[in-house]
Amino acid sequence: MAEKPFDEKFVQDFTIAVAGNSSDYEIAALHELQGRMIQRIFNDRKASDGSSLGKYLSESYKKKRAAAGRQTAVKDLEFHGDLRKSIKIGTSSGKNVLGFVTDLSRLVAEGQTRQLEKQVFQASDDEIDASWRAYRALFERNTSKF
Repeated sequence: MAEKPFDEKFVQDFTIAVAGNSSDYEIAALHELQGRMIQRIFNDRKASDGSSLGKYLSESYKKKRAAAGRQTAVKDLEFHGDLRKSIKIGTSSGKNVLGFVTDLSRLVAEGQTRQLEKQVFQASDDEIDASWRAYRALFERNTSKF
């Protein structure tokens, strides 16, 4: 492949491909992270370290779940789906972020972390690696013409 000339147009186009799309790269990474975390927490029922969320400690809460037709054999963090739906990509202080959109969901997550004595809503190393791969893949696609 022939080298491209290093001129002002090249620099301008490359700068736009890199810096002009950085938000897109971040969003791609955050979508990957969001999907993997939601899968782990709500479908696989695992903490950040890969361990099980365990069983319900409160008999009264188990009864409440059973009365609502929800399973009680193993702990899951989904009752109405509000906690899952609250994990969103947005902006904070001008930066792209992944977090809870409601204070109640944030408080529930903090309560589960305390109760389980393990991280649940913190990204695992594998999830972080996957999000970086998504970032790099989009970056490489946008800069491959250079």
